[in-house]
Amino acid sequence: MRDTHKSFWLIGVANWLSTISAIIEREVATRFSGGSFGHAWAIIIPVSWIIAITVFFRWLGRDAPIPVETPLFLATGMLPYLVFRQTITSMMRTLRANRHLVSIGPAKSEDFFAATTILELLNALLVSATTLFVISLWIGAPHIESPLTVLWGLLLACGIGLSLGRLAALLSVVSDSAMRLTPIFLRPFFWLSGIFFIAAEVPGWALDWLWFNPLMHSIELLRSGFFVDFNSTFAQSNVPIIAIVVFYFSSRLIEAHIDLQPGRGVFSP
Repeated sequence: MRDTHKSFWLIGVANWLSTISAIIEREVATRFSGGSFGHAWAIIIPVSWIIAITVFFRWLGRDAPIPVETPLFLATGMLPYLVFRQTITSMMRTLRANRHLVSIGPAKSEDFFAATTILELLNALLVSATTLFVISLWIGAPHIESPLTVLWGLLLACGIGLSLGRLAALLSVVSDSAMRLTPIFLRPFFWLSGIFFIAAEVPGWALDWLWFNPLMHSIELLRSGFFVDFNSTFAQSNVPIIAIVVFYFSSRLIEAHIDLQPGRGVFSP
């Protein structure tokens, strides 16, 4: 009897992995299709942003607020932010693009969310490592103080994006207005997450408000692990973790009360 249950369980896992693999292959094939550079855009975009902002900093006569190379300082802020934004966009896109498959099966909404989560985690690691490699060719290889802390900060930024993206994706099913308002809601994160500054530069009254921004904690954690002479007293892992838990369970609560079939997407009684 136990062997029978074990066989059914193994078959179920194999079928699930096959479904996830097929979804990931489909996402990879369609994300950068039609362009001359293909997947290279995943690297070109962050490097271009970092170069452009570095030039702008130098035009303003501003240096990094800590004794490090300006491109590296900006990269350690820009990469977590871009990972955060990309994961939100991907989570919203995968549900809206595949709702017809959810309605006819065998794939479920959770399968698409899981596949996108795996893909975005791998993409975040690959893009970040490649971008830092390109920058090291430009200004020299950096000495990373704590690679595990850097990885932890990046994963937290990705986790915030995945959980918030899941919530935004389900809200966009309920209301088109939610889909249109999401980019507006996210816009302040670019300016208020510590991409261009560190917490020590911010007045106390403003820092009290920025404490509630989980992405800023992730960026400060990443920089604490990246730079030898920087140790943030602001960053706390529990703030991003709490945000991830709140966003995720909020999305599950909404998911339990909506119909994901195309043309419906309304709250069920």
